[in-house]
Amino acid sequence: MPGTFPDLATVSLVAAVLLGMLAASLFHVAAHAPSPRAVRLWGQSCLVAALGFTLRSMEPAASPGALSGSGDLLIGAAVILQAAAFSQYSRYGGRLVRTLVIFNIVHLLSTIHFAGLDPNPMLRVVCADLIGAAALFTAAAGIWRPTRKEFLQLGRIVAATYAVTGVALLADAAATWRLGAPQATEFLGWTALIAATLQVLLPLALLAVTFGQLAAQLARSALLDPLTQARNRRGLAESWGLLQARARRGDEGWHVGVILLDIDYFKKVNQVHGHAAGDAVLQLVVEAMRATARRYDTVGRFGGEEFCMLLPGVTIRQAQVVTERVRQRFTELARERIGLEITISAGITVANAGQTAMEQALDAADQMLYIAKHEGRDRSRVDPDALRVISGMAPLQRTGRQDELGFPLV
Repeated sequence: MPGTFPDLATVSLVAAVLLGMLAASLFHVAAHAPSPRAVRLWGQSCLVAALGFTLRSMEPAASPGALSGSGDLLIGAAVILQAAAFSQYSRYGGRLVRTLVIFNIVHLLSTIHFAGLDPNPMLRVVCADLIGAAALFTAAAGIWRPTRKEFLQLGRIVAATYAVTGVALLADAAATWRLGAPQATEFLGWTALIAATLQVLLPLALLAVTFGQLAAQLARSALLDPLTQARNRRGLAESWGLLQARARRGDEGWHVGVILLDIDYFKKVNQVHGHAAGDAVLQLVVEAMRATARRYDTVGRFGGEEFCMLLPGVTIRQAQVVTERVRQRFTELARERIGLEITISAGITVANAGQTAMEQALDAADQMLYIAKHEGRDRSRVDPDALRVISGMAPLQRTGRQDELGFPLV
C-alpha cells in the first residue's frame, strides 16, 4: 500500500488550490448570474473549503491534531455555505442550514472534548467521521428534489456527491475502529478526501454552467414575445441598432423595409371564438411572416394585434411584394387551421437605417397602416416618400423557390 496513493497532505493541498481557483471563477460568474447571492455563497464555500484542506495538509493523516480538526470544521462550514446557497431552491430551506450548523457545533465540541483525553487519535477520527457522515446524509436528503425544475439535475448531483462522501467517511471510521492501521486509514482517508473534493467541484462547475444558461435564457426571453416567440419591441430595437451600425460602417443594406401589419377585426375574433382562437390567430401571423422572410430579416410583435417586419436591402416595391405574400399566406393558414376568414392590413415604408431612428420609420409605416384601415382594411398602403429610395444591397441569386432577393415564394 505505501507509495500506491498520493500522500494525504499533498492531495489536500492540491484540492485547496483547485477550490481557490474555482472560487475566483464563481465570483466572476456571480456578477452576471440571475441569482448572484447564491453564486457568491458557493464561491465563499470554496474559499472556506480551500482553507480547510490547507490546514489538513499540514498534518499527517495517521496522527491528526488541532490543525486537522480545524480543517474538518472549516470543511463542515463550507458544506453549510453550500446548503445556504441551495436553500432557496430546496423545499426544506432554512431548516437544512440550521441542522447542518448543529452538526458542525457538535463536531467542534467533540474535537475539543477528545483533544486532551487520549493521545491515540483513533476515537477522535471515528467520531469526526460519524458526525461528518450524518451531516452529509442530512444535506443529501434535504436538497435531493429542488423546488425549481431547472435545478433538479444540479440538486441530485449535489445530493449524490454528499452521499458518496458520507459513505467514504463511514468506511474510514469502520477501518479506523476495526483495524487501527495507518495504511488503511491513509487509503480510506484519501478516498474520503477525493469524494469531498468531487462533491465541491462537480456541483459548482455544473452550477456555473446552469447559471450561465439561465442568464442566456433570460437575455433571450427579454427580447421575445412569450406567446409567438417573435421579437418584442426591445428585440426590434436591438435589430434596428445592428442595422444602424452596419449602415454607419458603410456596409451594404443601408435601406431597411419596414412593414407594420394589423389583424382586421381582431377583437371580434376574441369575442366570438374566444381567447384561445385569438392566440392561435396571433401565432399564425408570425408563422406567415417567417414563411415569407429571409433568414436575416426580423419578425416582431409590438403587442396586441400589431406586428412588424424589418427587411434590410429592399426597395419599397420589393417590400410591398413581401407584404402581399404575408397577407395571402396568413389568410390561407387561418382558413386551413382554424376555419376562419381573417385578413390583415399593412403599412409599408423604407428608411435609411444610418440616418433614421426606428421610431421615425415606425411612425411613417403606422401612418400608411392607418390609411389602409381607413380605406376599408384588407389592403396595404405604401409610403409615397419612400418610392424614390434605392436598395443598397445587391440582389441575391435565385435558389430553389426563392425570388431574386432570396425571399421564399409562398
